[in-house]
Amino acid sequence: MAKLITASLKHLKDKRVNNALLNAVALSGAVLWSWFFHDDSISIPILLGIIAAALSESDGGFLQRLKSQTFTLLCFTFASLSVELLFHMKWAFIVCLLISTFGLTMLGALGDRYANIAFGSLMIAIYTMLGASDSASLWSQPTAMTGGAIWYFIVSMIWHLFSPLRSVKHSLAEVFVNLSKYLSIKSSLFFPSADTNVEHLIVLESKRNTEIVSSLNDCKRGFLSRSKRGYNTLFSIYFIAQDIHERISSSHYKYHELAKEFVHHDVMFRFKYLVDAQAKACLDIAESIKCGKQYVHGQRFRNALLELKASLDDLQNNHTKSRTAALKHLHFLFRNLASIEKQLSNIHSPTKQIERPLLADDQAFGLKEATKKVTTHITKGSALFRHAVRLSVALTAGFSIIQISDMQQGYWILLTTLFVCQPNYGATRKKLVSRITGTFVGILTGVPLLILFPSPESQLAIVVVSGIAFFAFRQTQYGIATCFITILVLFCFHQSGQGFDIILPRVTDTLIGSFLAVLVVTFILPDWQSKNLNTLIADAINANQMYLVQIIKQYRTGRVDSLSYRVTRRKAHEMDAALSIAMSNMALEPAKHRSDEANYQFLVLNHLLLSYISTLGAHRKKIEHKSTTLEIDEISECIFQQISQLQTLFRSKKDSIEIRTKSIVLNELWPNNSEREDDNVRIIYYQLSLINQTLVEFYDLFVKKSDSDRQPI
Repeated sequence: MAKLITASLKHLKDKRVNNALLNAVALSGAVLWSWFFHDDSISIPILLGIIAAALSESDGGFLQRLKSQTFTLLCFTFASLSVELLFHMKWAFIVCLLISTFGLTMLGALGDRYANIAFGSLMIAIYTMLGASDSASLWSQPTAMTGGAIWYFIVSMIWHLFSPLRSVKHSLAEVFVNLSKYLSIKSSLFFPSADTNVEHLIVLESKRNTEIVSSLNDCKRGFLSRSKRGYNTLFSIYFIAQDIHERISSSHYKYHELAKEFVHHDVMFRFKYLVDAQAKACLDIAESIKCGKQYVHGQRFRNALLELKASLDDLQNNHTKSRTAALKHLHFLFRNLASIEKQLSNIHSPTKQIERPLLADDQAFGLKEATKKVTTHITKGSALFRHAVRLSVALTAGFSIIQISDMQQGYWILLTTLFVCQPNYGATRKKLVSRITGTFVGILTGVPLLILFPSPESQLAIVVVSGIAFFAFRQTQYGIATCFITILVLFCFHQSGQGFDIILPRVTDTLIGSFLAVLVVTFILPDWQSKNLNTLIADAINANQMYLVQIIKQYRTGRVDSLSYRVTRRKAHEMDAALSIAMSNMALEPAKHRSDEANYQFLVLNHLLLSYISTLGAHRKKIEHKSTTLEIDEISECIFQQISQLQTLFRSKKDSIEIRTKSIVLNELWPNNSEREDDNVRIIYYQLSLINQTLVEFYDLFVKKSDSDRQPI
């Protein structure tokens, strides 16, 4: 019994379960109101208001939530009231729909919080259209929907007060879950086999890196939206996670070559075992953060480290001269893993506390800054601007179709378009399949349920369960979420005697709305990833250069996790993530718009470049010898010039034949006495040489691709 209670409490700490309970309370309150007062006329708009409020809510502290919710309610009221006022003036309504959709979408330039509010406001506007023709008065729908939103926000605020740091804990736990996934892939590189597909593993690493970057940014936003009281330990763990991220992103050698070199020795298996163990430790840390428990780093991790050290010592005592260089890199790798081990063992007792001002807040702005942020996106080159134009045209076209064909339930077209139309073709395609499949399955499931559960009480219960399931699956399984929201809609409208009447319109509207979404992303300012890939690669290379510049500085000044250092490091990882996302989206685009295999190799090379730079960052410390510092500065300056040259190649329209004459090789600059340097300096020289080799590969691949593109078909 005790185990059952413990397991139940553990599940309550889960983010999805917690959110499901919150939505259960909010939806149950609305349904109970309708049942108790026998007032079905406002039950649907109240439920729709709750759904829109839940979808528009963002994380934050009490005051931040209060400000956001107040602004959201103002937007909801304005959107709903505007529809009621203009609904019967068709031309004026079309113009306002076009302008307001564009304006609200452009609010996304201010950050995710405002993007969510804008999305919720558009939902409220479309929900109001659904009942505008039958509305009892000008204020009935706006009042009911805003009332539903107010009720949800009240429940949400009370929920937040019981555990104000719950969402921060969940975000931080997610960081460690993603670190664990990355480490699991990393460990595969140590498997001593000639058949290991290294390029495939690097692509997987890049995808996992995208998830880490996203979760770190979510976590940072959670800290920034709260006062600094009460989360010093969590804040310090967040910085430890960043350090671990830098260390696990690093590559000290071409690991597949190490695996081949020591294929008959147990050392690579021990490296793999330790990395796998650290991946498991990250999962345990995530669980302890969610549950609010102290993490205890087990003795088995220490034993794994000691056994690896013993294996390395055995190699050191019995190695041949040909293995000297490779063995040194194993020691560098061991030192890095030992540092990660130390961080993991001290996760709940960090050696230093970091004050909040060291976080870069890129979402703090006044009215003047907000206006500037929005206006800078009003250009064809902005993905947000293109999305705003496409969505505005799609919704306006959908409304026009409804008016021309005189469709009674046609406003589901607009709702489908709003959900399906995404900033790029790949994301739209994924939503399209999920939306259509979910709608059909929802109807096939909902119709028998309507027959099996004819009583109002049972149907209201199904409404609540469907609403909870929708929110539980919304971010992970959108098709399943669509299925449940379809069931909710069927049962809601059945309460007003329209349940079976909306089945065919719901299917038809879903197909038309989905078609409109695909149409606009395909033909209106299309965002084909292959067209922007060169610019994206150049931006990623530039971010890597800025990261390397910060590291080289610290060889003169000493290791400091300064704000400027962390900002450039984050930017480098964000650009690597952006490149990975672009490649994933490109794979979903029509064949004629997909690029060739060479561009996927650019992704691999960029991630390798970032990993070699991360190694320098993980081992950075002040170099005492001035002559060595000058040598490193000279080599670094040459590398910076070559990186700048690569950026120019990707951004310019020059013929590649002109570029062939430019050298990328730095062999003349490598010091002849590097073997006599200490280990800290030797690893710098080696990583810089790996960076140079990667730049050469970048250059060669660019030239090869340019020559291929010029070949006649």
